[in-house]
Amino acid sequence: MICFDQESAWSIPLVLSKHNFLESIFGAFLMIMNATMQVLFTVIIMSPDFLGEGLSVTDASTWRHRYAHDLAFVGLDHRNLASIVCDEDGALIFSTAQVAQLVEINNYLGLEKLSFELPNFQPGMLLAFLCILLWNICIFSELRSVWYVLRGMLLSAGASTSALKGLSWQRIAIMTLVCVGRAVVAGALLISGTIWLGNTTSITELMLNAVALEAVLHIDEFICRALVPTNMQQKIKRLPPMQVRRSRRWPSVENVILACMLAAALLVPWMTVLVPLRETMLSVKREMCGGDIDFVIAGTSGQMYTALSVSTGAPPSADVIHAETAVHEILSGEARRNGRVEYSIWEGGSFGLLAARRNQVYPDFKKEFYVCRENDRDNDFTAVLQGVGMRVGKPGAKTCEELAYFCSEEAPEWLFTMEAIWLRNSCPRHCGCTQPLSSPLLKTPWFGCTRQCIQESYGFSMYGFSPLFGKPPNFTTGCKDQLPGPSWHHFWDNYFPMVDHYHGSDYFATRLIYLEFRDWAKAVGCPVIATQPQDLMGSLVCRGSSRYLPLAWFCPETCGCSASGNLERDHFCFAYDYCPMHVMPNETEQAWQLIRKYDLLRTLMNPELLFNDDAWM
Repeated sequence: MICFDQESAWSIPLVLSKHNFLESIFGAFLMIMNATMQVLFTVIIMSPDFLGEGLSVTDASTWRHRYAHDLAFVGLDHRNLASIVCDEDGALIFSTAQVAQLVEINNYLGLEKLSFELPNFQPGMLLAFLCILLWNICIFSELRSVWYVLRGMLLSAGASTSALKGLSWQRIAIMTLVCVGRAVVAGALLISGTIWLGNTTSITELMLNAVALEAVLHIDEFICRALVPTNMQQKIKRLPPMQVRRSRRWPSVENVILACMLAAALLVPWMTVLVPLRETMLSVKREMCGGDIDFVIAGTSGQMYTALSVSTGAPPSADVIHAETAVHEILSGEARRNGRVEYSIWEGGSFGLLAARRNQVYPDFKKEFYVCRENDRDNDFTAVLQGVGMRVGKPGAKTCEELAYFCSEEAPEWLFTMEAIWLRNSCPRHCGCTQPLSSPLLKTPWFGCTRQCIQESYGFSMYGFSPLFGKPPNFTTGCKDQLPGPSWHHFWDNYFPMVDHYHGSDYFATRLIYLEFRDWAKAVGCPVIATQPQDLMGSLVCRGSSRYLPLAWFCPETCGCSASGNLERDHFCFAYDYCPMHVMPNETEQAWQLIRKYDLLRTLMNPELLFNDDAWM
């Protein structure tokens, strides 16, 4: 025997009658309202806006790499944002969403604050599993009720009373459609409700969500009890049970179906919803709190390094350009080997020093790091090279050999960039800073070539660790004008673009005149200086400027380096401070006497004193 739902609005079509027209119209309206409400609730629950995006490993990674170690968010207790969040500090005013997320993850999985090992008892997983199982059972009950009604309507052998013997095919068709609609809504609620419960990361909200779903499923009962007229309610309750033909094999088939439904309710949500959620939670926590959390990072867009400092007071280190890359290397262990921090530029860590580094620009930086590095030995600037590599599109490059092209005369498109400046500073020997007859353009200390490198161009050094220490300045090319070559051509090809780059379009009117002069200078060579001794900024080209080294190095004869009338200085091709001094092997003592007499080391050690423009201010 099969009974109809006696307290459900879905049973209204069975008692509609043309003899009570108004009651039937109202009953039909209530049934449509019931169906509409359940469909709308189902659509809303299944919508992405309602289900939400859930936990995002990408968002956690972005937060960790961009903000968690930023010096700007360090508190007065010298703890960075990562340390505060992972400690679940309730007094935090930043990243409160991350704190709430971590609290939910730890409570859900039963983890300690900085633990990543899953315990045997995971309260959130257990409660979610029970809630989903309960929800599945509720849906199965609804589907079973629908199945009974369908069997009663389509497979009945007749009713025990005469009340249902006169069911028309129209009424049977309507009830069949109602049952199909109920089954579709129940199936949709089964899927969306399971996903919703599975994505609920708060233990306290799990029970509330389960109760809310149960209420949606029983809307038809609430409407029947609250709004269906009493006369219609009584008719529904008086609906007689229906006798259905039963097959001998049906009990066995039913047992198999019920067992399969129970197995699906147990395994499918666990494997497809809860286990992936657990793995996502662990991944999010590892992204937010995994690895080394006790360091901070600082940097600006105008410099080629990012300073790092350990929150516990350990020495800071340096990494380059993109803070995210620096954080990633530290978290992944790539920046730590043998218990020390690699790529260290500054020793002695303090937050005051780190804050100062953050606002430091290249002109300040060069005052501290003025040596001419031996690239094969010095690893302090590996991080700088990595940063340059990222800027020029070669993120894996971190050696001078790999990046030398970007500061060479073959790459004019990179000539005026900050990347080229830092390459000259980090790889001076690959960028021509120690070659006296390389292109003089931007080979000054302001643009990367340090004082010691310029001294080595003269053939000497005042730094005790240099192999040229103690030797007198000696330009090996002698005191002869050089023929036009690639470096000479590079200078004239890029001089006007340099003026245009640093001084804007005020000089546009002279462009055509310059182009003619450029071609002439490239062809003629040094004699062009005699006809045009000053550049567009008013500086003597023989003397040079803050943006290019003296052209007297190429043209000592034309620049009068041995024809000033001062026989002592003329003899060594050093009539003027910007000339290339040349010393014969047997005249070393005389050269040092001349240097001491005229205090020439002052200029040789400080090449910026040669220039009379304001770029050094």
